Amino acid sequence: MDVREATMEDAAEVLAFVRAKAEFDRGLGERKRHRAARRKGAASTPYLELLEDRCLLSFSPAVSYPVGLTPRDVQMADFNGDGKLDLAVVDFDGGTSTVNVLLGKPVGLGNADGTFQPALTFATGTGPQSLAVGDFNKDGKLDLATANAGDVSVLLGNGDGTFQAPTSISLGDAGARRPWPWATSTATVRSTSG
Repeated sequence: MDVREATMEDAAEVLAFVRAKAEFDRGLGERKRHRAARRKGAASTPYLELLEDRCLLSFSPAVSYPVGLTPRDVQMADFNGDGKLDLAVVDFDGGTSTVNVLLGKPVGLGNADGTFQPALTFATGTGPQSLAVGDFNKDGKLDLATANAGDVSVLLGNGDGTFQAPTSISLGDAGARRPWPWATSTATVRSTSG
């Protein structure tokens, strides 16, 4: 805390504040008298009434984007490198296994207002349950991985919001006790040894 001696200038500032506050308070009393007189039907002189500043938060109407019948997981990232967040949604409706990518609208295609272009659809392995985003092949472009019924699909990114055909990584034998991964995840691992 900064402690210093009060000067005459400080005292003058405090006095000016107190006077201004008193005038403001007197003005509130005047406005109350004018309102009361108006309610009683008496004539009064026009005056300017101050209103408090108000900020009301609201949302725009919801916008729906078709991404399949039963979306299972969603991830956000900038898949095409335009600086706007895009969405990737994995969908499994029993007959179709896909990842739907919705690219954020750049300024040239409309308002950059949080809306998206129509979904781009890419095939995955059977029964995708979850989705992970990362640069799995270290080429500087974001890739996708889906946890499927018995395997993991990796879709390498092209850097423009599109993805290559999936590569399947098997998780075991295809018998009756086939493993079913429920989630995918990414991590960064760095070697500390030389």
